[in-house]
Amino acid sequence: MNLNQLKHFCALSPRARFQIVLLVAIFTMPYTALSASLICHWVDADGNAQFGDIIPDQYASVAVCTDSEQYELTAEQKREALERKAAEQARALADQAKQREKTDSRKARPSTTKNKTIIKRPIEVVTDATDCPTWWRIYDESAACFGPFKTVRGIRSEAYDSCNEVPSPEQKCGLRSN
Repeated sequence: MNLNQLKHFCALSPRARFQIVLLVAIFTMPYTALSASLICHWVDADGNAQFGDIIPDQYASVAVCTDSEQYELTAEQKREALERKAAEQARALADQAKQREKTDSRKARPSTTKNKTIIKRPIEVVTDATDCPTWWRIYDESAACFGPFKTVRGIRSEAYDSCNEVPSPEQKCGLRSN
């Protein structure tokens, strides 16, 4: 790239420059991936470690090269890795389900502050098995509990000490039907 081309490139908008760089990267990536079987390592004159597949002439004698194909996984290794990942994901989902079972109790836990036990309202909590009329009733109880704590700036933080927040049932149940 000569100086005029560089000036022209720099005069482009940042978005246009990004698009050009992205296109160049997309079109050259397959070729570099196919030819990048040799990885070399050397330390330059400033003491910085350098890696690459093209070695400057002055570092050719000190560069240590390794064939990258020796690190490629076999089909069996890839299959085993995928099986391990699937097993880990299944284990994580099972752990999440156990955790959800512990926290999804039918009754809310009381809150304790300064040797006082406060029963949060509403007492019932919404679970996956909650039907729509019950969910609307619990939602209304929650809204009534939060009502006295509402200000022009929002809800005061002490409301969460005595009220359970219940999500709106509209997404699952639709609009309220009377």
